[in-house]
Amino acid sequence: MKIQFDEQDIIDSVCVAIAARVNRGQVEGSEPQHVNDISLFFEETKGFSARGRLHYQEYFLNQQELIDAVALYLSAYYSFNAGRLLINLSWDEVTKKFSGEITVER
Repeated sequence: MKIQFDEQDIIDSVCVAIAARVNRGQVEGSEPQHVNDISLFFEETKGFSARGRLHYQEYFLNQQELIDAVALYLSAYYSFNAGRLLINLSWDEVTKKFSGEITVER
């Protein structure tokens, strides 16, 4: 099975990951709705990254942490097994949009 993520799905994943980080790694009881000022980045040499704020503190996610954020989002909200997800992030130079393709292994 394949799942397509648009830019908003990736932003939602960042919110969940940052909120969980502040909540000692737990999604339950975290406050992803309070994460703001989310920015996604792509650089040829560094790959993908993201930044967001929660309670006036800035958090940065490198490429692996961003991939882990997508896996956390899918496992916490949709009960997917994070270990069975192959996550591919994309940046479209023409549309200037981020997207993702997730393959769920059997």
